[in-house]
Amino acid sequence: MAAAYALNDPLLVRSVRRGTSAQVSAKPFISTESPNVVIETIKGAEDGRGVIVRLYESQRRRGKVTLDAGFPLREVWRTNL
Repeated sequence: MAAAYALNDPLLVRSVRRGTSAQVSAKPFISTESPNVVIETIKGAEDGRGVIVRLYESQRRRGKVTLDAGFPLREVWRTNL
């Protein structure tokens, strides 16, 4: 599955400058240790006041999932489409 995503949806990288020097973070923006969970989309909220993370379970295995954020979180909402 990882090879298919790498071929069809290559990773896009963007440098962000804050102030006078570029800030580099060694931590991923959003990640999970669950091999059966695919983080499908990470995007800014339409109102500009948050981040939306879409993910799905890819191997028909139920269980808890922990997402790790490379930035501080103020509030988290769980939804189910």
